[in-house]
Amino acid sequence: MTRGAFIDFPLVYDDHVNHGLSDDQQAQTILAAARALLSQGYPIVAILYSANASQTADIEKAYAERRYSAEIEGENQAQVMRSLENKLGTDSRDLQLKMRIAPITTIPAP
Repeated sequence: MTRGAFIDFPLVYDDHVNHGLSDDQQAQTILAAARALLSQGYPIVAILYSANASQTADIEKAYAERRYSAEIEGENQAQVMRSLENKLGTDSRDLQLKMRIAPITTIPAP
């Protein structure tokens, strides 16, 4: 097993033009991939997320407090992350704190 790895994992969002995946379908796809990686022996799996500064702070605080959800709010990618968090609270509880959101702050605080 590799100590750590980045996996190219493109998901096309359903913008009613490209006929991609809805936020819920993307979350399901991400969780399925996480489950597969965890079964290979990786202790934690993370999805990179371009977040604004407040989302980053909320995610960091949630994990510091051993909570799996930061209750992410927003549009577009935020909807996918929110769906992922919702699934971690229901049908994917086994992945709580093993499947994480790794924010990269793209919009600084005002």
